[in-house]
Amino acid sequence: MSFRFSRTRRLCQASDIRRVLTAGKKIVAGDFSLKWQFRGSEAKESRLCVVARKKQVKTSAERNRMRRLVKEFFRLHAQEFKAPVDMVVQVSNFRLIKYKEVEELFKLHLKKSGILI
Repeated sequence: MSFRFSRTRRLCQASDIRRVLTAGKKIVAGDFSLKWQFRGSEAKESRLCVVARKKQVKTSAERNRMRRLVKEFFRLHAQEFKAPVDMVVQVSNFRLIKYKEVEELFKLHLKKSGILI
């Protein structure tokens, strides 16, 4: 198993992102809003899209940091998902946060929603 965040694990196409945003289920976890939708049985991997808008997160360094933290969680825990899932994570606010906080927050909310084992 590879722990890289490869191209196949990225949710890139606008139509796929729009599908998740409109038809997916929503979880609010602190400064993050997660919309997700299980993929079909033919799918092999989960995919992720992280949205950090300039209006909510002012500097590019802050936006990039939030993206890195979310991608790191997804990369390390993707094998724990019950089934392949498409997920769009929207960052609503920036505050100095460490990876451990992101991990605890996401684990708690993803287990409650039935995505994580």
